[in-house]
Amino acid sequence: MNALESAQDLIALVHANEDIAVYREGCSPESIAAAEEAMGLTFPPSYRKFIEEFGTCDFGSQSFLGMHVIDGELWGSHGATLESRDEGMPNHLIEVAHDGMGGTIALDASQPDADGEYPVVVWEAPDQPVLELLAPNFGAYALDVFQRVAERKNG
Repeated sequence: MNALESAQDLIALVHANEDIAVYREGCSPESIAAAEEAMGLTFPPSYRKFIEEFGTCDFGSQSFLGMHVIDGELWGSHGATLESRDEGMPNHLIEVAHDGMGGTIALDASQPDADGEYPVVVWEAPDQPVLELLAPNFGAYALDVFQRVAERKNG
């Protein structure tokens, strides 16, 4: 299954489990473009699909930053990315979540695949340059995380 197919399955999973899902209105292409310009990076297709659909999403105990507009101001992944850069996060990473143990879940834009997808990594701190690979792309990673939540709920 490719990353966009995984993102489509992720969207269907969230809609099938609305009782544990909290999300916002999806982001417009203009908002996405503004965020990308602010970061100097583009979002990979599967993450773009996610934020176009949900903006941001909490699913049970798991969440992804996504993007959303509050009172005309854009919030989410791009802002967290810019803040983390001030703390030493490399400029080629896009923050999308936290691992609950002090790590930042990020998309590594320095390693795009043939489809323009970025691997999902954990960034710990400036003095730990080795990034732990979590998944080949956002679609696969997010679908796996949310499937585990749904299995616990329905288990």
